[in-house]
Amino acid sequence: MPAVVPAGPAVYAARMPPAIEVSRKGTINAAPEKVWATIADFGSAHTYFPSIVECTLVGSGIGARRHLVTDDGGTTISELIELDNTQMAMGYRVVESSVPIEDYSSRLVVRATETGCEVSYTSRCQPRADTDPADLATFLADQLDSAIGGLRQLHE
Repeated sequence: MPAVVPAGPAVYAARMPPAIEVSRKGTINAAPEKVWATIADFGSAHTYFPSIVECTLVGSGIGARRHLVTDDGGTTISELIELDNTQMAMGYRVVESSVPIEDYSSRLVVRATETGCEVSYTSRCQPRADTDPADLATFLADQLDSAIGGLRQLHE
């Protein structure tokens, strides 16, 4: 009789594509506190993300959820997991999305510079099966760049 090998976490992990991490930075010629105020308002993503046409916030503070609708009809629900006003850092995780991602989390940090501020935006996720990791990484980089560009346009 052949040996039976359980399909535990190590077997599952061996079948998963590698996680993707994308980080983008951009400078904005505006007071860091103003840029931070926009980011810290978890329900304001539609004001600086060009592809987001609707953002509905449910709840407040850590655990709040925002329901997003994009210009192509896609939907995402994300949950606030970090909000640090002293460090000007905000983190969230995606609970549900039409984008082919799993275990998605992002963190935005605003840092003062001599001429305004720098925004760092980092996202990490697992691509769903049948999703090209390189295509997903490019898509995410474009999205993060557009958000930083939207913040720039909003505040400069």
